[in-house]
Order: sequence, then structure tokens, then C-alpha cells
Amino acid sequence: MEKNAVKEAIQVCLTINDENFDREYNGLLEAMQNLGLNEGTIVTLNQNDTFEKNGMIINIIPVHEYLER
Repeated sequence: MEKNAVKEAIQVCLTINDENFDREYNGLLEAMQNLGLNEGTIVTLNQNDTFEKNGMIINIIPVHEYLER
């Protein structure tokens, strides 16, 4: 295990909707690019989805799934 190494990019949002999708998705995508990560997670209250863009994967998962990790 590397000390001080970023392992995961996580965005938290109560719910993803048409009004905030671009902001939440693009913000996480930018963080992933800056950190050299290929996968990120948006934690929501109860939504579940997966998006892929240019080989980068963003998973939207409910908080209970995130906490069960």
C-alpha cells in the first residue's frame, strides 16, 4: 500500500437530476483526470447507474451500497 496515494474519487449528492447531472458528472470526471484515475463514484440517496466516457467509468450508487463496502 502506497502512503498518501489517491485510490478513489468520490462525489456525494443527494440525488442526480437533469439540473445537476452535468455539474456532478463533469466535476468528478475532471477530478479523475487530474488524479490519473479511470474510475469514480457518485454516492446518492438511492440511485444506481453507470456511465462510461473515453475509457473512464463513473458509477452512481446508493449510500447503503457504498457503506457496505
